[in-house]
Amino acid sequence: MTWVHNRFESWFRATTTLVCRKKYHFLVLMLGLTIAMVAQLPKTTIDTRDEGFFYEDDRAMVTYNDFRDRFGSDDAFIVSLRPKNGLDREFLYFLKQLHHELEEKTPYLDEISSLVNARLVRAEGDTLIVEDLLSEIPRDDAGIEKIMKLIDRYPMYDKLLISEDRSLVSIMIRARAIKELPEIELFSGFDNNQVDTRKDIDKYLSNYESTEITEAIKEVLGRYQRDDIELFLAGTPAVISELQASIVKDLSTLVPLAALLATIFLTLLFRRVSGVLFPMIVVFFSLLSTLGIMAMAGLPITMLTQMLPSFLVIVGVGDSVHIMTIFYRIYRKTGDKESSIVEAIGFAGLPVLMTSLSTILGITPIALSLGAGSESRIPMCRSAS
Repeated sequence: MTWVHNRFESWFRATTTLVCRKKYHFLVLMLGLTIAMVAQLPKTTIDTRDEGFFYEDDRAMVTYNDFRDRFGSDDAFIVSLRPKNGLDREFLYFLKQLHHELEEKTPYLDEISSLVNARLVRAEGDTLIVEDLLSEIPRDDAGIEKIMKLIDRYPMYDKLLISEDRSLVSIMIRARAIKELPEIELFSGFDNNQVDTRKDIDKYLSNYESTEITEAIKEVLGRYQRDDIELFLAGTPAVISELQASIVKDLSTLVPLAALLATIFLTLLFRRVSGVLFPMIVVFFSLLSTLGIMAMAGLPITMLTQMLPSFLVIVGVGDSVHIMTIFYRIYRKTGDKESSIVEAIGFAGLPVLMTSLSTILGITPIALSLGAGSESRIPMCRSAS
C-alpha cells in the first residue's frame, strides 16, 4: 500500500509540475472546454413529470405510453369555481363565458367539460335527443330550478362537474396526449434510404407544453377574477408546472446562497483574496461545465438532481480548502509558489481524489435507483400526483 501511495504522490507531483510549466496552454485549454460546455446551457431542460423517474424502455413506461397512444392523456387541469351567491343566472352566464374562452385560448386542447356542455339525453316519443345542459341560460328562477333538477337526475355530474352540496362547479380540461407530428410521405417506409423521423421526436407533451397550457389558463382566469366568485386551478399538469417554477426559484436562491456562505467561510479561513477567488472560480467553472454536459447529453434537471449545483459548490470548496491549506503552510516556509503548489497537490491529491470517489460511490445508488426496473419500483400512480 505504501508503494501504491508513493506512486500516486509521484504522479500527482509530475502532473502538477507539467501544468505549472505549461500553465498558459492548460489555461487556454480549460477556458476553451468550459466555454464549449457553457454554450450548451441554453439546451438545459427541466423535467418534473412522473415519467422522468423511468427509463424509456422501462416496462411501466412502455405500458403507459401504449395506454396514451390508445386512449389519450389521463391528466387533466381542473378549474373550480365557488360562487358566493349560489348557482344563479348571473353565475351560469359567467360559467358559460369562461368555458368558451378557455376552449378558445387553451393550447394543445383535446377536451373541455363542464355543466355548459354536459350531455343531456332525453326521449320525445320514439326520438332520442342529445343536447348540452346549458345550451341556453335560464331566464328566470323556474328555469334555474329546472336545470338543478336535471343535474340531480344525472349522478355522473356529481363530484365531477359539481360538488355534492352544489357549492363548487368545475371545468375539466384535458390536453392532447400526443403532439401533432410532421407529416411524412405515405410510402416513405418502403424506401431504405428514408427513415421515419417520428421516432426521433418526443411526441408526448413535455414540461414546456404543460407550462404553456398552465400559463394560458392562468391568463384567462386572471381576466375573470371577481370578488363574488372564487377561482381555483388544480390538476397534475398544473402541479408539474408549479414544480418547474419551484425548481427554477430554488436554484436561483440556493446556488447564490451556497456560494455566499462558501465565500464567507473562505474569507474567515484564509483572510486573503487568492484564498477566496481561486476556489470560487474553480467551483463556478465546474458547475457551469457540469450543467453544460447534462444539457449536451439530454439529461434534464429533475426534483432530485436540482440539488446537484449546491452539492458541487460544497464539495468543490471542501476539496479546495484541503489543498490550499497545505499550499499556504508550505509557501510561508519556502516562498516558492511553484514548488509549494507541487508539494500541496502531491500531498493532498490522493486524499482529495479518494474523498471525491467515495462521494461518487455514495450517490451512485441514488442515480441507479432512478432507472430501476418496474419490478423493484413503486407502480406509477397518476392519481396520487
